[in-house]
Amino acid sequence: MCKGGKDRKGFILKLMLVLSLLIASISVVYGNSGPPTVRPSDQKMVFDENSGVALQEEWVTIIMESEEQGIVEVRYVMENISREEENLEMLFILPERSDSLEVFWNNERIEIEEEVSRTRLPSNWRASELPLVHDPLSGMSLRGEYSVYGSYGNSRGKLFTVDLPLGETGELTLHYPSYSGIYQPTEVINSIYHQVYYLTPALFWEGDAKVNLEFQLPEGDYAVDSNIPMEKAGEGIYHGTLEELPQEEWLVGFVSTSGLFLGTNVRVIHNVIVAAVMAVMATGILWLSIKKDPKYKWLGLVLIPMIFLFRVGWGLFLLAVFAGPLVLTVLVVWLLAFLYKRYVRRSAG
Repeated sequence: MCKGGKDRKGFILKLMLVLSLLIASISVVYGNSGPPTVRPSDQKMVFDENSGVALQEEWVTIIMESEEQGIVEVRYVMENISREEENLEMLFILPERSDSLEVFWNNERIEIEEEVSRTRLPSNWRASELPLVHDPLSGMSLRGEYSVYGSYGNSRGKLFTVDLPLGETGELTLHYPSYSGIYQPTEVINSIYHQVYYLTPALFWEGDAKVNLEFQLPEGDYAVDSNIPMEKAGEGIYHGTLEELPQEEWLVGFVSTSGLFLGTNVRVIHNVIVAAVMAVMATGILWLSIKKDPKYKWLGLVLIPMIFLFRVGWGLFLLAVFAGPLVLTVLVVWLLAFLYKRYVRRSAG
């Protein structure tokens, strides 16, 4: 009995020793771009603020193949300024629906070692709040929030290892698919699509990195809105440069300008402009008719097609579709009730 107790106690001590060695051997992890490490108190992953690795410059290019999907290309130039270990584990944070990632270190392909779920991401990092939604065409702020294909902030990571000796620099290149978020409430005419890239994890690297951003639109005519200032660099291409990393993520929205000839994508503003033009024309028709000028008839013919310039939301569209049958039903019920009451009166008389 006593011997069995000693054996169990010895086994538990050995097991604790093995677990302690495993925990002690966990290496520092670095990522997208920030350097997480394992916190000794609870063994949770956190970003390390003293990584010894500097991010010198970052390039992010989003190439939209369609409104709904694009390819993100990322390139980092990094320098090991004080880290003794050559092996550098890195964690790249991806949007929720981006399930594939290609990684190249100094032009050599790197294999993904592990996928890190959302619950295991560094606990001292959270995606910054999305800015207000703006109409890319008019710049007006809109009510509501983006609805997205996959919730914003529900990210996950890919873990991989590169070699970066002390005092040397290396170039990291990554490619992954990215799916657009979408804003399509009834207050806008054309849906607003957007892409988000997480810039804030890189704040945990050493130094102040220069950031170069590029956004390429799909084929067609679009208006663009970005929370980071960008300039048009060519047909459907926009560039932006920051001398240091920002405290927010990069959000770029775009909308097709097809049918938006009044310079706004906001339904109310569009309809008010159309109504104002029609009111002026109606006033002119009335004035010409009073003057008995036959031109009012031609002006009236021009006014009729303008009704179709109104842009209605789904609510008004459904009302227009079902208004006729609804009114007819009400009239039939009213008529039946009237005839029934009339019949009752005659029977009583």
